[in-house]
Amino acid sequence: MELLYAWINSDRTGYIQQEGFNFSPEFRSRMDFADYKWRLSEEPLFQKKKSIFKNSVIENVTAVIGANGAGKTTLLKWLSRIDCLPASENEDLEQKAEAYESMTNLSLLIFRECEKCIIYHDFEEKSFENTTGIENVVNTQDNTVCYQDKLFSIPH
Repeated sequence: MELLYAWINSDRTGYIQQEGFNFSPEFRSRMDFADYKWRLSEEPLFQKKKSIFKNSVIENVTAVIGANGAGKTTLLKWLSRIDCLPASENEDLEQKAEAYESMTNLSLLIFRECEKCIIYHDFEEKSFENTTGIENVVNTQDNTVCYQDKLFSIPH
């Protein structure tokens, strides 16, 4: 599983505020707020690049750089809360959604697994719009999974 993008409305410390982090040379996502709605989109002028590290062991390499106090450690601590255990062949999206219910303070993650991209978010449906073309969307706020344009409820 590869983390492609993370958007954080606010971390626990309040240091990271409404920031998006791209972790792939192939994708460039962004979040914007307009008309009382958060919109996830792809950068229109971004030129995709293949990872030079892609092989059977390494999928991608991302460096987190910045001056002292820029928030590198804060970002890594936030990312460390994510459960990134690889999925077994029998694991389905509903089980994965339950693992991401710990996301709080409005956040969004895009993962790629087996050449399929999945968006996990905790926005209310009426305040979020996905314009990326990624069809697999898991809403941890209302416990629903949208998989190939079909909406499923996650039992508790």
